[in-house]
Amino acid sequence: MTEPKPIEEITLEDLESHRWCYYQDDEKGYDGFEYVIPDSHTDFSDQVIEMELAFFTFSNGGVAKGMFDGSEGFHIFDGHTWFSMWHGVREPTASELENFSSFLKHYGFEMPVRAEAQRSRTSKSFGGLQYLSEEGDVCECAI
Repeated sequence: MTEPKPIEEITLEDLESHRWCYYQDDEKGYDGFEYVIPDSHTDFSDQVIEMELAFFTFSNGGVAKGMFDGSEGFHIFDGHTWFSMWHGVREPTASELENFSSFLKHYGFEMPVRAEAQRSRTSKSFGGLQYLSEEGDVCECAI
């Protein structure tokens, strides 16, 4: 049987080859916020929130792959680094903005981008990296 995998170890190849759902097993010490299991695991359930492959279509027609975390987060993968489009309650740092801008330039991508999860078809458009302000408003650092 395939063992649960820590979320931070998920690769693009993992997402392309299997469906993944969050996994909780208190007896074995697996926390649902930290682990996922593939559809080849006996406890896999499509009734649980899934982490899934996502496609990012940029305004100039460029396409990149990444993941949708099943809640708010879309993340683009460039082969070495995951870039999160959603930063939650934290404003992206100047370094994160610079790194993402370099990624866009390197691949010739132009914002805005539309992200869509492969299975659930959940989608969202981004003009930059998003975060939640102290007032509870969604803010975007345009790129």
